[in-house]
Amino acid sequence: MLSHGSAAGFYNAPTTQVALYSVGGSTLLASVFKAKQYFPISVTPMLAQKLPQLHRLVTSHLVFGSSSELVFGGLLLYHLRVLERLYGARKYSAFVFVTTTIATLLEVTILVLFRSIGWNVETLASGPYAMLFASLYLFHHRVPENDRFRFLGISFSQKSFVYLMTIQLLTLSWPTSLIPALSGFTAGSIYLANPLNIQSWRFPPAIENLASKLFSPVTANSRIPPRETNPEPPRPTSAGAARRGSLAAAQAALDQAAAGGSGSGAAPEQPVSEDSVQMLVSMGFDRDRAVAVLRRVGGDMNRAVQALL
Repeated sequence: MLSHGSAAGFYNAPTTQVALYSVGGSTLLASVFKAKQYFPISVTPMLAQKLPQLHRLVTSHLVFGSSSELVFGGLLLYHLRVLERLYGARKYSAFVFVTTTIATLLEVTILVLFRSIGWNVETLASGPYAMLFASLYLFHHRVPENDRFRFLGISFSQKSFVYLMTIQLLTLSWPTSLIPALSGFTAGSIYLANPLNIQSWRFPPAIENLASKLFSPVTANSRIPPRETNPEPPRPTSAGAARRGSLAAAQAALDQAAAGGSGSGAAPEQPVSEDSVQMLVSMGFDRDRAVAVLRRVGGDMNRAVQALL
């Protein structure tokens, strides 16, 4: 799996940061004011009243049903921020909007169908299940599985912990979480199938600029690279630079002599796995750049992705 320790916090993940803060704040407020029952998608208030509560189509994604769901759902959202780093904030925010819309339509359609055949499914679990499970589908198919290990004879990877957290989240509100989860998975699969070229969709620049200004107090730290917090190293003096240049020239001469006078001390280029190249290309990186970076890091996918980001 991709290493997340090299880019602390929400660096390059403003969409995830806004989503996590919004869901966390909304859930806490709904709990304080004892208003959680007004948020989930529910058949009776949405379809059986003279004034249908259509606002639930939106609010159902903003509030988790319990503090336990908030903990595990928040951990998943935070962990899946790697997808936003891979795709960029513009593409990932469009992905979240498209898949959430598709999943919501699927949820309502399923509830109406169940109601028409006499199955009594009244309310679905609330929370950003569409975003979570569409992202999990993308995570499963796009993020490479590295760092495998065995425990009690069973093979695991770091991605296994993501799947275990997902199972725990599902069980906390089972069975009302089943339909939102399946709808999110389906929305993610539709997005990867790319009908109508939806993977190229982006928000208009005017909306992006408005969102950037609106959420700038929240997302300011997401644009600051962690390395910039370190003090700038002292600049070398001209005398020190000259000495290092002489040492470098002497070392180059020694390397050439050790190579048997072949005229070049450079090591041969390392072969690059075509599967690794295709994986990086599918993530949206340029092929030539991906090949060059893979050669530089010896084929290590974790280091290659971090370098490309």
